[in-house]
Formats: sequence, C-alpha cells, structure tokens
Amino acid sequence: MITTALFSNGMVIGMITTALRSNGMVTGMITTALRSNGMVIGMITTALRSNGMVIGMITTSLLSNGMVIGMITTALRSNGMVIGMITTSLVSNEIVIGKITTSLLSKGMIIGVITTSLRSNGIVIGMITTSLLYHGIVIGMIATSLLYHGIVIGMITTSLLFNEIVIGKITTSLRSNGMVIGVITTSLRSNGIVIGMIATSLLYHGIVIGMITTSLLSNEIVIGMITTPLLSNMIVIRMRNHAILSNGIVIGM
Repeated sequence: MITTALFSNGMVIGMITTALRSNGMVTGMITTALRSNGMVIGMITTALRSNGMVIGMITTSLLSNGMVIGMITTALRSNGMVIGMITTSLVSNEIVIGKITTSLLSKGMIIGVITTSLRSNGIVIGMITTSLLYHGIVIGMIATSLLYHGIVIGMITTSLLFNEIVIGKITTSLRSNGMVIGVITTSLRSNGIVIGMIATSLLYHGIVIGMITTSLLSNEIVIGMITTPLLSNMIVIRMRNHAILSNGIVIGM
C-alpha cells in the first residue's frame, strides 16, 4: 500500500506510506517524507507484533540539522499485561535524553506508574508519578519533581487512604533560590470530617513572610478561618479575618 508524491522544486521529493503484512498481520507501517532542503530526512512509524500482541510501536523522525534524532514509543507486554511503555526523544544538542513512562502490574493491579524525564543539561533530573494499590485501594499517590540546579528541590503530592477515608493530602513545593521556601496544602480527615486544611506560602526576601488560610472543622462546624498576610516593608503589618462559630453562631470575625 504505497502513496507517493514527487515534486521537482526540491521541497518534497517523496511521500511513501507502506503497509507490510506477515501471516495476515501488519508487521510494519512506514510513512516517509523526504525533502531536499535538509530539514526532514525521514519519518517512520513501525508496529511490531508477536503472537498477535503489539510489542513495539516506533515513530522516528530524522532531521539533518541535529535537532531531533529519534522519537520512540514502545509498549512491552508480558503474559498479556503491559509491563512497560517507553517514549524516548533523543536530541543531539543534549536537551532531552529520554522520557520514560512505565506501568507496573502485579496480579492485574497497577502497583506503579512512573514517568521519568531525563535531561543532560542539569535542568530536570527526574519526574516520577507513582500510584500504589493495596487490595484495590490506593494507599499512596506520589508525584515528585527533582531539580539539582537549585530552582525546585522537591514537589510531592501524596494521597493516603485508610479504610477508604482520605487521611492526608499534601502538596509541597520547595525552592532553594530564596523565592518560595514552602507551599503546603494539607487536608486531614477523621471519620469523613475535615479537621484541617492549611495553605501556607513563605517567602524570606522580605516581601511576603507568611500567608496562612486554615479551616478547622469539629462536628461539621467551622471553628476557625484565618487569612493572614504579613509584609516586612511596613505597608501592611497585619490583616486577619476570623470566623469563629459556636453551635452554628458566628461569635467573632
């Protein structure tokens, strides 16, 4: 199955779509665009099959200017289960070395989903998203982004479940360059009741020292809501809003 378009102006020399079959199965699909200006040399999409299962899908784009060398998406299977999906983009200028997405299965349950982006210029070392299951219950979801050049040290999102109740959700962003020290959002539940929600932004360069929003519930009654921006430049020293309820009655704002 071939489709070809040829042009004499040097822009598009050929466009080819080929379907290869073996034992009635598509073993390869290739689409190639050739140009004489050195921009696109080839684009190839290949589907590999083994025992009727797709074991690999590869898309490769080759450029003569050294920008994109290859892009590969691979699905790995074992006993009919996807054990790995890998997408890799290779660049000759050392910007992106690899991007990997891996799904781990155990007894038909996803025990881990990992996405990793590796760069050789020291910007992103690793990005990992992990979902942990125990008896069909999500006991942990972790998204971590690590940078070693001092911009973002860690970003962690964790969701913990105990008896199908969310007991903790934490989002933390830490930076080492003095701009944002910590941004924390925490939701704690006990017997389905939110007992604490905290959003905190801390800066130490003298502009915003702290902004805190806290909502505490006891027996489904809001007992405290606090918003406090503190500035060290003597413009706004303190500004607070309090809503205190006793038996459903606002006794203080």
